[in-house]
Amino acid sequence: MNYFMIYLITRCSSIQETCFLLAFLFGIVFVISYVVFLITPMMIADYQDRHDDIGLKSIKDLSGKFEKIWKVSLIILILSMCGNILIPTTKEAAFIYVIPTIANNEPLQSECKDLYNMSKLYLKEQLEIKKDKK
Repeated sequence: MNYFMIYLITRCSSIQETCFLLAFLFGIVFVISYVVFLITPMMIADYQDRHDDIGLKSIKDLSGKFEKIWKVSLIILILSMCGNILIPTTKEAAFIYVIPTIANNEPLQSECKDLYNMSKLYLKEQLEIKKDKK
């Protein structure tokens, strides 16, 4: 196991939390900008009846800007949600990397078998001691 892989495994949870934070923040930006984008056509219709064309152009420009904002925020929201879902936690990454190493190592498997047998024997002895006390 190289050092860079150990470093990446320890950073997985931080990356996942950052993706969650980005998804949360851009979710808020998306909702606000989309609502403003939906409201601006009503503002345009109302403004046309009362005012000049210069103000109408600025409202249309505002609508175009909010359209770009909600589209970009939706893309970032989707990407960060995918990152949050697909990036494993530190524990999951450790299992993904360590379990195959243990499963393919014969000397380690024999030691684990001996350790398992010893712990099983110890637990049986402890149960017998408790039964004798009762």
